Amino acid sequence: LDPLDAEIDAADRGSMIHEALDVFVKAHPDTLPANALDQLLKTGRKIFAAYDEHPEVKAFWWPRFERIAAWFIDHERERRASGIKVLQAEAKGRMNIGHFTLKGRADRIDTLPDGTLAITDYKTGGVPSQKEVKAGYEPQLPLLALIAEHGGFDKVGKTAVMELAYWKLSGGRDVAKEFPINEPVAKLAEEARAGLEQLTEKFSDPATPYQAVPKPRLQPRFDDYAHLARLAEWGRTGEDE
Repeated sequence: LDPLDAEIDAADRGSMIHEALDVFVKAHPDTLPANALDQLLKTGRKIFAAYDEHPEVKAFWWPRFERIAAWFIDHERERRASGIKVLQAEAKGRMNIGHFTLKGRADRIDTLPDGTLAITDYKTGGVPSQKEVKAGYEPQLPLLALIAEHGGFDKVGKTAVMELAYWKLSGGRDVAKEFPINEPVAKLAEEARAGLEQLTEKFSDPATPYQAVPKPRLQPRFDDYAHLARLAEWGRTGEDE
């Protein structure tokens, strides 16, 4: 369990923003109310209220959310006016790959005017680059597309995914921006599947070691499991030898 007096961090801010947008989109899946911005801010206040004892939230995080909310409503109106409809928010999906089950959660799945799908991931921190996605180092969105195309999301059915995008929501000087993945989605999804199948086959072999940091240059900035390897405690560098 986290300590009772734990400091809040960027992950908490991201969770709060995700939750506010999720609640709002689920409440208004078809049409936006005339006072949409007021409604989103009202939702945000309820969620941010859980952190009232942290003055930095009110002083720094709330103004950022206000700017994000204004951008989000404007962007949402443009999308819906173009015929894009929200299909699901915080959608959970799954599919079987061999003896393994692939699970994923999409921040939102929209239906495009031609009936195909668009999957969006909200990012309050860094956004993966096009090269990282194409090379398979950031397979989240391609794997979500794979699940969708195989009918792994409830109420979605087997539908082709034509658009993948990250929405960077910082609330800072550059309030927000959409980063579409400029690669054929079907190709990315199949490559992600091939890579995952290769991994599952390799790690199904009892002789395969589970290395803590198999590729140091590509390890994620945040790793919930790094402490299990006790690298900081037992690791040695060239200077130690």
